[in-house]
Amino acid sequence: MDNIKGHSLSVSESRIPDFGKQQTIAGNLNLMNTEKHNLNANAFVSRNIPKFPEVPNFNTVGGGVDYMFNKKVGASLDVAHTPFLQRTDVNAMGKLNLYQNPTTSLDFGAGASKSFSPHIPNSSWEPNFRFSLSKYF
Repeated sequence: MDNIKGHSLSVSESRIPDFGKQQTIAGNLNLMNTEKHNLNANAFVSRNIPKFPEVPNFNTVGGGVDYMFNKKVGASLDVAHTPFLQRTDVNAMGKLNLYQNPTTSLDFGAGASKSFSPHIPNSSWEPNFRFSLSKYF
């Protein structure tokens, strides 16, 4: 559910092959939207329901901020925490819009992610890259 000011709320359920299902509630709040600057905050909570009886249901919670300058260059920082796994994931990414018209957008992103957990003591920052093509109907 989206509104005209850029706020949104979603509820979803996904089936994950060979795992089980995941139910998620997510929200997005537009904090600033001017001609040159766009700043959003987001948050989510997911309930993971494995199909294996020996693995209990567990939650993951997270949130982040996204910033775009002049609808061309931006950055994001996201954090997710899964208490059952004693794991926190951090992702930082820079974004560049390569092409945009009223119905299509092509973006490139580059960044790094890291997991913090007593079970992964020597985790390092891992690079990640992405291309994203969006089509609006």
